[in-house]
Amino acid sequence: SFFLLKVSSFGINLHMKAFNQLFPNFDYNNAPDYQKVCYVASQYNAGMKAKAIYDMEQLSNEIKGDISNVCHSLFASWLLQGEDNFSNLKLAYNHLKIVMNNSLIEEVDKKEKENDDRLKKLILEEEDYEYDFDNEINEEYYSSQSINQNEGNSSSSFGNKKSNPRYQNLTVDINSPSVTEKIQKATTYIDSLVYPMQILEELNPNQYNINVLRKWSDVNYSLMSLDPENEKIYVENAFNALLKISNHTPTFPDVVQLLNIFFEHANDELIFKNATSTIKNLSPKLLIQASPQFLIQLSHSIESVSIFAHDTIFSLLQNHFHDLIFSIIVMKKSMNKIRGDAAKRIIEEFATLQPKVYAEVELIRKSLLMAAVTWHE
Repeated sequence: SFFLLKVSSFGINLHMKAFNQLFPNFDYNNAPDYQKVCYVASQYNAGMKAKAIYDMEQLSNEIKGDISNVCHSLFASWLLQGEDNFSNLKLAYNHLKIVMNNSLIEEVDKKEKENDDRLKKLILEEEDYEYDFDNEINEEYYSSQSINQNEGNSSSSFGNKKSNPRYQNLTVDINSPSVTEKIQKATTYIDSLVYPMQILEELNPNQYNINVLRKWSDVNYSLMSLDPENEKIYVENAFNALLKISNHTPTFPDVVQLLNIFFEHANDELIFKNATSTIKNLSPKLLIQASPQFLIQLSHSIESVSIFAHDTIFSLLQNHFHDLIFSIIVMKKSMNKIRGDAAKRIIEEFATLQPKVYAEVELIRKSLLMAAVTWHE
């Protein structure tokens, strides 16, 4: 992962210098496989791209085991950064297909499930702690009340009451030699550098798998128009990869590409069913960014798709009308009559659901129009 990071300063071969420091006695013919991969990656980032691509292709055919997936994905990724022609796309497709057949998707799901299980465990532990804490406070309160009633002396209730368990006195001397030694050992391994979020994401193994899925979807999406005979296979591959990405860490380009495939191939019942369930679970922020696609598809030729676009927009509009309402009002004036009528229905439904809000929207809209018309005066 380190040798795949991009250099922020041009003209400095940081990767090669770091590699020479880590492996001073490196011999390409006798070195372990992982050192060969790191060396070739360093060459690529140092500017020797043609040689690195050639060497990585050779390594992808020679190396076996898990590290071979890295070789295939790196070769395909570097190849795609060059000339975007059919031969390069097909070659990258063949190498990425090997990675996908090696259960990459299952690995992504497995790691995501581990993260979800870890998060659920933490939440349950927190809930258990809060539950026990509340019970302890209640028991403490009632026991103190019963003591006060039996003694008949309410003035001593504060003195008899135990201290709050959340604020117990510290029982460990932090200046003791044993504690000081442990603190020193712990801080010895703490790096003084603070890594940016982008680098932390790149060093995340699961993020690397997600990036491979993105490359796989991009290659298949590009081949759809270049190889019509196998278009159905490419559509299925790209769509399934984007579904996996959307269920983990989707970005705006991922959502746009997923929606493009969905709206173009919505006549496929399987695509329609899987896409609608995934799109509904996307974050509102991503859906709002992609809202122009939904507005355009209000006039989709397939009724079920236009209804889905209508329902998605109206669902977002209820809680995020600040971001959408004016775009829908403009869409009412569309030259496409079906699209304009659909936008009118959404506005009417929203006005019925939240009349006060819509009245304020109209007041703001008319005020802005008046200000725009009279601006020159």
